[in-house]
Parts: sequence; structure tokens; C-alpha cells
Amino acid sequence: MTAPTLSVLLPNYNHADFLPKCLDEILGQSFTDFELIVVDDASTDDSVRVIEEYARRDDRIRFYRNPQNLGVVATLNRCLGLARGEFAHGAASDDYVLPGYFEEAVALLRAHPTAGLATGLVDCVSDDGRLVYRGPGMWAAEPAYLSPDELVRRATECGVPGPAVWRRDLFLAAGGYKPELKWHCDWFALQVVAFRHGACFIPRTTTVVRVTTDAYSAAGQRNSQTQRPVLQRMLAEFADPAVADVRDRVGASGVLSQFGDELVRAVATLAEVPKQMLGPLRGRVLALAPVALADPEPAVRAGVARLLPRYGREAEHYRGALAGLAAADPDPDVREAAAAGAAAFRRLIQLRVRLRRKVKALLSRWARLADRRSRPIHHERLERIEGLLTQLVALNHQLVAVAAGLQATADREVAARVEERAAAAIRVAALPRGRVA
Repeated sequence: MTAPTLSVLLPNYNHADFLPKCLDEILGQSFTDFELIVVDDASTDDSVRVIEEYARRDDRIRFYRNPQNLGVVATLNRCLGLARGEFAHGAASDDYVLPGYFEEAVALLRAHPTAGLATGLVDCVSDDGRLVYRGPGMWAAEPAYLSPDELVRRATECGVPGPAVWRRDLFLAAGGYKPELKWHCDWFALQVVAFRHGACFIPRTTTVVRVTTDAYSAAGQRNSQTQRPVLQRMLAEFADPAVADVRDRVGASGVLSQFGDELVRAVATLAEVPKQMLGPLRGRVLALAPVALADPEPAVRAGVARLLPRYGREAEHYRGALAGLAAADPDPDVREAAAAGAAAFRRLIQLRVRLRRKVKALLSRWARLADRRSRPIHHERLERIEGLLTQLVALNHQLVAVAAGLQATADREVAARVEERAAAAIRVAALPRGRVA
């Protein structure tokens, strides 16, 4: 059997009410060379009947059932394992795509073979259809390919959204759906693909996503006790050398800001923040440190107090806040951590002063040494100049003497001529009148 160009992955659990809209929009796409892999995760509603009815009408649907409820990520991975297409799209049974999305996405990926994925705008709506949020932002005015570096400058909101169309081999190379990342498993892999290979952007809404309080990702992110360990695991994944090529790009883009204060809380409560993540987290930690230092949870306050000195001079302005915590915080662990942080900043300042003094002393020593070494050279040059000046003075005296001698000779010659003329005049006057001498 010839493999389709696109594999659409559709996990489902108890979404019988939303499945008809979802399936109609997928099957009604203008691009038709795709397979729709539907895996039902042991639904207890009417989902199976709905899916089987659609599967009888359209042979592009490949329908499977989990014998028991395995959860969203496991079901997604089963879909991914069954996929055969060059490209793939991770769908959700309570969301739906808009007309023309698959055709435009595949065309862009064909036109830009280095691109890792294609995405458009995503409308997040409430149960009553009201627009709650539109992301990820208008990255380009026309359909375009954005290189990884261009993506750093433009992807400043939520990063690449989940309903993207991606190259299946690159998605698998990025780790696929990592179960330990739970509701962020698709987001992480998509950011790795995009910031490693670049992304194509469609400047229109291509997908509609329902945002409800009982949704898998919303419920997990809303609870700090469930969200924090997932974020910590994601930070560990970003610290992995395997994604070193995208780590700094992700940090510089600002896409981590979507995780808000909870990201800093997750960082603060890590046993040890990987040094590789200090740079990517710099902006969020330094911006939200005042909030974290006043957090109701002592572990967060203590963690931030320990973390700030690792940013050195960039965080030095928090030294006063740490000193205040060290003196007044009710928790002894926080006081200890804050005191250690303030002391670290004092040592940093003292070290900087000592370094300045050492540099100044070295420069002074170097100047003195240079002066001593250059002094004989200066003296030799001065002596040579003095000798030349002495020679010039002596030569000037000789020239003056020669000039005086010449002047005396000229004066004698002039006097002799005058005497000769006077003698001649006397002889002429002594001759008789009328006689020619």
C-alpha cells in the first residue's frame, strides 16, 4: 500500500459531542492525500459509534481502540507509531481545522524543504464560541519560511502552537511525545523542530481550539503541584546536550514567558539549576525575582535567594532585598539562604574592588618598567641631538669667521682702488696746462 503524504493523529476520550465537527472538517479538507488515525482511549460515551460510522463512509480513517484508558500521551504515541506519512498533524477531538489548512501547509513545506513544520494562527475559544486568545502572533504578513534565527525575533508569544503540520522524521528526532512532559509533550518537540530547522507561517487562522477548565492541559497547568514538576522536567530536557543547538534560541525568543511566575517557582525549587539553563532563564528570573522573593512558599524564596548570585553583576541590585530577607524572614531556611546570597554579592563587590586595585597596580608597574626601559634610549637620543647642536654651533662660528675674513679682504681691495684713483688724480693735476699726459 502506498504511504499517504500526511498522517493526521487523532486521540479521543469521551468527546462524542465534538467528534462530528472535528471529523467533518478534517475529511472535508481540499488536500486529500492523508490518513486519519483515530485511537479511542476506552471512552465511556458514544464516541466509538460516531467514529465507526465515519470510518464506514471514508476509508482514509484507520480506527483503533485502547483496551483500557491509557491517557492522552500514551494514545498520541500509539497514533504516532501507526503513522506512515512524510508529514503529520496532531489533532484533538474537541478542536477542528479550517478549510484549506492541510493544502497550504503541505505546499509550503514542499516549497521549503529545510523547514521543520508549518503553522498558522490558532483561535482559542470558550465553550460558547467566544474568542479567548489568538496565537502565536502575526509572524509574517504573507505565507513565508522563517529561519531559526528569524523565528527567535518573531516567536515572542506562545511559540509554535500544537496544531502544526510537521515533518514526522524531525519530530521523532526531537524525541516525539515524551510522556514525562505530559501536557507540554507536543509543545517541547515542536519548539525543538522549529528552532532547529525553521518554520513556515500561514498568516490566517487555521485551527480552532476549545479552551475549557476540564481540558487535559488546562487542568494540569492550573494546579501548581502538577504543573511545577512538569516544568522542572522540561527544563531538564532543555539542558540536555542533544538540544544544545536550540536551547539559547528558545531562551532568546521569549517563548518561555508564557509559563509566567510558575516557571520561576519551578526553577527556584530545583535542587540544582543546570548551568546550561542560566542564560535561557535569565530574563524571566531577573524580571520576576521581586515576586518570587515575596512568594508565600518558603522554598521558592530560599531558592531564588540562592539562584540570584549565580547571575553576578546582573543581579547585584537584589543585594539589599536579600539582606532584608536575611534579617526579617520568618523562615530560618530563607534567612540562611538570603544571608548566603547577600554575602556572595558582598564578596563579588570586594573581589571586583580587589581586581580593580590589582589592575591599577599592574598598569602602574608596567608604566614604571616601560619608563626605565625606555629612559636609556631617550638619553642616547638626547646626547646625539646635543652633539649635533654643538657641531652646528661650531660650524656657525666658522662660517662667521670666514665671512669676516672675506669682508676684510673686500675692504682692503676697495681702499687700494681708492688710493690708486687718488694718486692718478694728483699726477694729472701736476702736468702743465694744455699738455696731454
